[in-house]
Amino acid sequence: MWKNSFFSLLFIVSIASVFSTERVFRSMTQQQVLLYEFNTNNLKTPLSVINIFNYKYPNLSTTAIPLPTFIGMYHYVNEKYERAIDLVREGSKVNPYLKLNESYLARIYDVLRVKDSFYFYAKKAFYESPNHPLHLSQYLRSLDLEKTKDSVELEKAFNTITKKDFPTWQNYLAAAVNAKLKYNALEENAKKARELFPSNELINIAANNILIGTEKIGSSFAFSKIADSLFNMKNYQGSIQNYKNALELYPTNYKFKENLAISYYSAKQYNNAIEILLQIIDDPLKTDNGKIEMILGLSYAETDQISVGCDYLTKAILKGYPGAENVKLKYCY
Repeated sequence: MWKNSFFSLLFIVSIASVFSTERVFRSMTQQQVLLYEFNTNNLKTPLSVINIFNYKYPNLSTTAIPLPTFIGMYHYVNEKYERAIDLVREGSKVNPYLKLNESYLARIYDVLRVKDSFYFYAKKAFYESPNHPLHLSQYLRSLDLEKTKDSVELEKAFNTITKKDFPTWQNYLAAAVNAKLKYNALEENAKKARELFPSNELINIAANNILIGTEKIGSSFAFSKIADSLFNMKNYQGSIQNYKNALELYPTNYKFKENLAISYYSAKQYNNAIEILLQIIDDPLKTDNGKIEMILGLSYAETDQISVGCDYLTKAILKGYPGAENVKLKYCY
């Protein structure tokens, strides 16, 4: 009797095991789709297909991302926000240690313009996982710094991050510029950012807006625009003066200096052109296409410094600047 009971129980357990194995195998197949589209940031599988995916058992992917969270992402991109919220919250219960859930909830509430919830989940995601660039970006937006001017919280958030990479600095500086903040710690950090990323134009633009001021920079570009117009009318002295005016307001702008040098060259003030060009030839932000070397070569040649001029013209040729070879043939024998 007991043998029959034992074999009956064994049969039931075997059937359950086969059923479980089949579900896990099917889930693994479905997870390949989810993981691939997640990693490529292209959630393109139709919701009608996603909705038949099994996310109850197993409910955790091989990457520890809860399957309900995955399914919620697809509802989010299909603008099914309420269902997305329910699924991501379910995912948060499956793996409460993964702050991707809070980040997605923040994203959803941001779209829905529910500010309190956006702030709540963005703050939670950031402070529990501060080194993720997306978490910082979300949290800074949730602070609404343009209205609150909360420089204390901006610095607290920035200092919380232990791995300050390029996106961290970019988000921090951009938030400060957009909010028109100005204080000592920010200015010191702006200087440091320029040192860390000397050849990055975005970082330098943001840092300069903080250190010089948005209004001054705006006025400098107004002078530059006038200078461009005067140069096109061959009024080189007028363009020189306006580029100088621009540089008084924005002295680190290499493009203003390059244009000033071209104006000096066009006005046949070759020594002045050389002086300016030598200031910017090693600027990490300059366009390294041989243009500066070309104008330097011409300027030196016009002042009878042929040997030096030819060296620069050779450098212009090596950098592929158009017409440099013909100019060298003219001056260098």
